[in-house]
Amino acid sequence: MRKREFWSFVGAGGKSTLLLLTAGQYARKGKRVLVTTTTHTAFQEEQLEKAGGRLLLGNDGEAAGALLERISPVAAVRKLPGEKGKQQGLSEPEMRRAMEPADLILAEADGSRHFPCKVPAEHEPAVHPDSTRILVIQGLTALGQPIRRCCHRPEKVCAVTGKCAEELLEDKDMAQIIRKGYLDKCRRLWPQIPVTVILNQADTEEQKRHGRRIREKLRGCGAEVFLFSARVFWEGTERWNMN
Repeated sequence: MRKREFWSFVGAGGKSTLLLLTAGQYARKGKRVLVTTTTHTAFQEEQLEKAGGRLLLGNDGEAAGALLERISPVAAVRKLPGEKGKQQGLSEPEMRRAMEPADLILAEADGSRHFPCKVPAEHEPAVHPDSTRILVIQGLTALGQPIRRCCHRPEKVCAVTGKCAEELLEDKDMAQIIRKGYLDKCRRLWPQIPVTVILNQADTEEQKRHGRRIREKLRGCGAEVFLFSARVFWEGTERWNMN
């Protein structure tokens, strides 16, 4: 029986870009990659074309699966009523049909409203039960900024870090956000699913230094921790591989 992978992308600070980069990389290896969401997203046609794929709007899993037999990656989503450019995931029955030919499903499973950092609410993230990996992303550009300006759900961030919304976000705070906001929750709710942490937006040497300090603070957290620059990879000067 063919093994199918299902990766859920959660957190903030470049989920969609990282997801599409990953989709493009695995599609170039000959994998049939289905891209979707379990919450809301805003995939764009030009982004999918840049990754070598196609954006398919509608709630027809059979059509998505048929397209995936010929083109990879395919982003299968539905329009979100009343929200221009926004999309939502397929219904569960149609998702099952779309998944059938896929080797790898990549799902955006958390919202961040374009902020680089967040702590999830009680009902978040929306990890699909078929997930075989959870990727927790946080954006390093949040560091050095007031929490109220750089974080989605700042009240949750304040509760985790013990800071007020006007204080600046530091390395130790992001490490706490990842540990308490995501890793503890993942261990409690989905203990069987391995977790990978991505410190995204490591675009400069200073940001890389911050990332290395955060990674050190996360030593022993039970998850692999990677530094990553989606901007560099999106420009095509490097290649991203989760293996």
